[in-house]
Amino acid sequence: MKCCGADALTGHPVEAVFGARIESVAPAEDAGVHLAPGFIDLQVNGFGGVDYNSPGTPREEVARSVGMLFATGVTRFFPTVITASPDDMQGALRNLADAKEGLAEGEAMEGFHVEGPHISPEDGPRGAHPRRWVRRPDAHEFHRMQDAARGTSAW
Repeated sequence: MKCCGADALTGHPVEAVFGARIESVAPAEDAGVHLAPGFIDLQVNGFGGVDYNSPGTPREEVARSVGMLFATGVTRFFPTVITASPDDMQGALRNLADAKEGLAEGEAMEGFHVEGPHISPEDGPRGAHPRRWVRRPDAHEFHRMQDAARGTSAW
């Protein structure tokens, strides 16, 4: 694959050749566009009306939302699952792991961000997390979530 752009330091046109990684960068004719590194978003609860916290979000909708993230300059991200019932959190992680493995866009998911449920139950520090699902840390639950996420969760 080839992409043309401008050298960020000199402003001179360049052509980049790449596959999984950049293979070469060489002088080029006037490109008219700029190459820039992509953004990495560390916490994406959903995007474009697509909820990553729902175990039932269709894979096609996840793909659509990732495409919309790409359009904003995001090239890698961490889908985020927040405090909910154990079944819902594990289901959401399983659903995202299926999308990560089954979609061409899935490689943009670096891992999964799990926010909660082992947080303060107090108003204020708890934020928008539903109090009824806040719970004490549990090693067994942690391992079940890791299994559902196929080992790609970031806590």
